[in-house]
Amino acid sequence: MKIDRSRFLALTAGIAAVTACAAPEHPVVRVEVPPPRPESAPTDAGGLAEVEYREPPPPPPAPPPAPAACPENAIGSLAACTAWTVDPSCESGGPRSECTSLLDMGGKSSRGEPEGFQPRVAEKIAACMTAKPVVRATGCKRPDMHKCVRAGVDAVCIEPEMKEACEKIVESCKTRRAPPTFTVEQCAKIASATRGSLRDWALEKMAGRHSDGTPMAEGCTLEYVTVYQPWPRNWWTGK
Repeated sequence: MKIDRSRFLALTAGIAAVTACAAPEHPVVRVEVPPPRPESAPTDAGGLAEVEYREPPPPPPAPPPAPAACPENAIGSLAACTAWTVDPSCESGGPRSECTSLLDMGGKSSRGEPEGFQPRVAEKIAACMTAKPVVRATGCKRPDMHKCVRAGVDAVCIEPEMKEACEKIVESCKTRRAPPTFTVEQCAKIASATRGSLRDWALEKMAGRHSDGTPMAEGCTLEYVTVYQPWPRNWWTGK
């Protein structure tokens, strides 16, 4: 078939014009670019801008340690022993040396504590011991250590730890049908008034048990609970 070139060109131009007019417009998409982060912001020199760094705040300080229970028990002296009037002829047995040994009787506990009374208690006992001179005119009469030790023990501050230990001791004695001849307060006073192996011994005696845990024949009493024996079964009641 013979095609007229001029008519063919006019036909294709017309088709192209119609197609261009009907084509839909493409939507314009706007993309927002976030500004650069401060730590990567360019400087005038072309590098990165410096950003100030702040250290985090330090943690709060730890609370101060709890104060020691009954610090007053550790305060006391035996100055009264030095000023005590003792006739040299009455020195056999050493009343003055007995006075000065109240703080340290020579033994040591497994914790390294000296064997004796707490300083506060020892000071009270010494004051009672030295209230009267020991002279030949009175037959070198010694002080009543039973009363002096009681006076010293009564002045002690009861340590919470010793009170708790004595509550267990009293309950244990009742469970074993060995009723104690003392109260929890009396037990706690004695334990708080002593230290080192003297305290260990007192707790064992009041618990009615030997160091190996076997029961004592005496039961839960205050007999031989500390130095200057013999004492009544209950040194508070005298019975």
